[in-house]
Amino acid sequence: MSLLLDLNEDPISDLNEVPPAVTCHAKGKRLTNLEKDQIVHILILNYNNDKLGRGIIKQIASKYEVTRLVISQIWKTTLQAIKGYERPNVHRKYKGGNKSKVFNLEKVHNKQQHFSKAMN
Repeated sequence: MSLLLDLNEDPISDLNEVPPAVTCHAKGKRLTNLEKDQIVHILILNYNNDKLGRGIIKQIASKYEVTRLVISQIWKTTLQAIKGYERPNVHRKYKGGNKSKVFNLEKVHNKQQHFSKAMN
């Protein structure tokens, strides 16, 4: 799968190579923002007469190895943006990482003294 999207290329040509059976992905994978943008581009290209082409969601889900529900959610967000004359934003809201923890140094120091006394 190419990471760059060539606008002169037909993005659906690769979808015809997808096998007809779609497997269920139990855990799934997280799509990158670039992959989501590519999916939005393919979906918009297949949006005609207020309808999405038949089987497009299933083909895209199979190509990107995610469930149809993931693609449907991206399409729902995209469609709302299109109808509101906005640019579709399907980028991750999840930033990751742990929350920073604040420690009271006096309590930590007191506990260290308590444990050192208990050990002696």
